[in-house]
Amino acid sequence: MPTLSQTATRAYTELTLAARWWLAELKHALPWWERLLHDGQASALLYEADGQTRLLLLEADAPAPREEVFAAPLEQLSAEQGARLAGLCAQHELAIALPDQAVLRLPLALPAGTRGAARQAIAYRLLTESPLRADSMLFDVQAAGADSTLAQVALCRSATVAALQARAQQLGLSSPSIGWRAPGQMALAFCFVRGRGVRSAAERARRNGWLALAPLLLLALGLLGAWGYAGWQERSLQRQVDALSAQSDASLRLLARQARTRALTAAMAADLPPGSLTQVLNDVSLRLPRSAWLTELRVEAGRLRLVGNGAEPTAVARALAATPQLAGVRLDTLTSGTTASGPAHFEITAELVLGRSK
Repeated sequence: MPTLSQTATRAYTELTLAARWWLAELKHALPWWERLLHDGQASALLYEADGQTRLLLLEADAPAPREEVFAAPLEQLSAEQGARLAGLCAQHELAIALPDQAVLRLPLALPAGTRGAARQAIAYRLLTESPLRADSMLFDVQAAGADSTLAQVALCRSATVAALQARAQQLGLSSPSIGWRAPGQMALAFCFVRGRGVRSAAERARRNGWLALAPLLLLALGLLGAWGYAGWQERSLQRQVDALSAQSDASLRLLARQARTRALTAAMAADLPPGSLTQVLNDVSLRLPRSAWLTELRVEAGRLRLVGNGAEPTAVARALAATPQLAGVRLDTLTSGTTASGPAHFEITAELVLGRSK
C-alpha cells in the first residue's frame, strides 16, 4: 500500500504533467499567449562539426535558421573570426552545443515515488554511486513520463565546460548556455549551464505568466468574496425572518386566546339570564382559594364546568359549594401533580341555579 508521501508525490507529478499539457494546448489555441510568455528574442546555436565552427542564427520572425560557417574549430579561431562571431551573436540568445564525445548520455531508473523530484534523485545517485567527485561533473535530466520510472541523464566534465566558458569569454561571447543538442535540432536537449539571457527569459516568462493569471486570480477572489457576502446576507435575512416569525407566532397565539375568550364569554352570556354571568364569575373568583387557579370555564346545558389546578382541589369544591348560584358541586376528576409538592389538576361540575334558591 503506498505511503502518504508516495501518494503526495504522485499527485504532484500528475498535476505538473496536466499543467504542462494545459499550457501547451493553450499556446496552440491562443497565439497571443505564447507572445505574452516569450518576448520572441532571436537565438543562436554554436557547435563544431567536421573540424569547423558552425553558427545557426534564428531571427525572431524568421521561419528557419541561417547558417554561418567558420573554417576552424572554436579553439583555433583567429581574432578576426572571433570578432565576426561575436558580432553575429551580439543580439541573440547564444547556446553552445558540446560535441557528442564530450557528453555521456544514459538512462537511469528513478526510485519509486521520486518522479516529481527527478533531479534531486539523480544527484543523490551520482553522489553515492559515481567513482568521480561530485564537483567534477555536471548533469542534466529529462524527467520521466507519468508511466515510466526511467529518466534520461546527460553528464559531462566540469573542466570541459569551464574551458569552453573561458574560450567564449575570450571571443567576447557573453554568458552563453552550454549543453548538448540532438542532431538537426536548434534547441539544447540537455543544458549544463544556463546563460544570463536564458535565466532572464525564464524569469520574464514566469512573471508574465503570473501577470496573465492575475485577472483569473482576482476574478476567483471576487467570486469567493461575493459568495461569502451572499452567505452572510442570507444568514442575516434568515435571522430577521426568524425574529419576525416568532413575533407573528406570538401575536397569533394572543389573538387565538382572545378569540377563545370572546367565544366563551358569548356562549356563557347566551346560556345565562341577563346580568347573571357577571354575578357568577364574581362569586367564583371571590370564593376560589388563593392556591388554585382556573384554566377553563364552560357553561353547557345549565351546568358549569371548571377546569384548573390547585394544591387542595377538595377545598376548591367546598368553597364553590357555598356559592348561592351553584348546586350539586362535584369533583369529577383529580390528577396529582408531576411532583409530590406540585399542584393537582382537577375538573369540577356544578348546576347553575340562577334566580331560585338551592
